[in-house]
Amino acid sequence: MDKIIPISDLQTKAKKYVDQVRETEQPVIVTQRGRASAVLVNYELYEGMLATLAVAEVIRDQDEAPLSGPGHPHVLQLALRLGVVVAM
Repeated sequence: MDKIIPISDLQTKAKKYVDQVRETEQPVIVTQRGRASAVLVNYELYEGMLATLAVAEVIRDQDEAPLSGPGHPHVLQLALRLGVVVAM
């Protein structure tokens, strides 16, 4: 279950929540005026979400050709976005 805190708690106890997110890998939802306004997540999770988004964008943008082989343009585009070296 996600932890939900008001922004006033984050303002006064930021270190506590950053440590908690880093150690537990569980996000903390921050509210403002009773509504969710931000999510505090650990950096590794954030990087994973960015990588997943990059993959989804490449898949969305690809044409009808299937992904095949390390020299395929879509594989190279994905590798570039993720910072992966592709041996050819």
